[in-house]
Amino acid sequence: MSKLFKKDEQSRKSSYRFCAEDFFPVTTMQGTVGMILLGLKLTDSHSGKKISISKSFVRYIVSCISFFMLGIGFLFALFTDKQKTFHDWVAKTRVV
Repeated sequence: MSKLFKKDEQSRKSSYRFCAEDFFPVTTMQGTVGMILLGLKLTDSHSGKKISISKSFVRYIVSCISFFMLGIGFLFALFTDKQKTFHDWVAKTRVV
């Protein structure tokens, strides 16, 4: 019984993390809690407006892939002129 509860607890934590990473950038806050604390906003790279839920979802999925590939997608920011990570480049977003 306790193993079942632990699995349920893990899936709940996973869904909270997904909501925080996927939902917050779409709200008027335009970023995750950490971005808000640092005074950063996530915007559409072309219009500068808040991003759609589909862009947020794509950005989240690609950032997970980048993370599991030893963070290579995050290192992408070191070699681009606008310092965009791979998931920002794919989703056509930027952090300002």
